[in-house]
Amino acid sequence: MSGSIADFEITLTKKKFIQKNGRDFFVDIDTSNPKEIKVFAVDQKISGIPEFIFTLPKYVTILDLSFNKLESLHGVHELAYLCVLVVDNNIISDEGLYFGPAPLKKINTFAINNNKLTNLDNLIERCLQLPNLSYLSVHNNPLNQDCSNPTEESLHEYDRFRCRLVAALPMLNFLDSTKISDEERSAAVNRPFDDYVPPEKYRPLPAFEEQKANKSLIAPTRYNYRGTHSEGNRFIRDENL
Repeated sequence: MSGSIADFEITLTKKKFIQKNGRDFFVDIDTSNPKEIKVFAVDQKISGIPEFIFTLPKYVTILDLSFNKLESLHGVHELAYLCVLVVDNNIISDEGLYFGPAPLKKINTFAINNNKLTNLDNLIERCLQLPNLSYLSVHNNPLNQDCSNPTEESLHEYDRFRCRLVAALPMLNFLDSTKISDEERSAAVNRPFDDYVPPEKYRPLPAFEEQKANKSLIAPTRYNYRGTHSEGNRFIRDENL
């Protein structure tokens, strides 16, 4: 098949067979609404945002690149209408967490679970580039306390971590699958806390092959993040579909 996305017929949620550098991979593209284009390129071993996405009409509103080998978000600033960005289970580092030179005012949902983030201050600074961010999920990064075997100390560290984010990002409504209540927000804003220190010990999710064998992770929230699917998809609401 042709390697150019322009050659494909616009249909409702049709699998696209794209060739890149001599290799084929599958992408789901929903163009049923030309002003709300949704792109899903999951588990395709890609290391960056595929170039063909930038050749689509400008109204890409949902982008899911989970279970790949992304090292950075380079180029995402070109997607000015993007509302939902899901990059779970990649290898994005603090340096790779960069949205571009200007705020991305449309993004309301950002999921970056199970990556390589270590610096909480950097995460806060980058998220401030997303002034309308409402849903943020950062489970299972080195900056977040690992709670696969919850202890009083690990839950305390997670509480401090959550407090920092809630206080620094007042636009958030959900953090790590849990709704931020008015009481939590008020307590976080008024709570004195020491400078956040990331945990010394960090145990990431199992390898992808082990995840397929139903290995799981228990998170200190009402919802248990298991790592077997893209956590960010939980935040794609009915009106986005």
